[in-house]
Amino acid sequence: VAARSGATQSVVYTLNGITQRSAGKSVAWINGRAVTQVPQDAAIPSLVIARDHILIEGKPIKVGETLDIISGQRTLRLPEQAVRVKP
Repeated sequence: VAARSGATQSVVYTLNGITQRSAGKSVAWINGRAVTQVPQDAAIPSLVIARDHILIEGKPIKVGETLDIISGQRTLRLPEQAVRVKP
């Protein structure tokens, strides 16, 4: 799931979406791949799926955002308020 680039180490995650189910596991779409919190995915060391974001290694990522875990650089691909969470 993580993208690694050349000589400089980077671990990049893009949160494409979150599917919350009232019964069953929630799914985060990370780098275009469906990932659940349990069982733990070996490609993601620490994953917590929340209602409107995820935490990877304790760092929050919103839907539409890309985060390089190593450098901390973030890119938001969608304008603010483009995605809304309905209760």
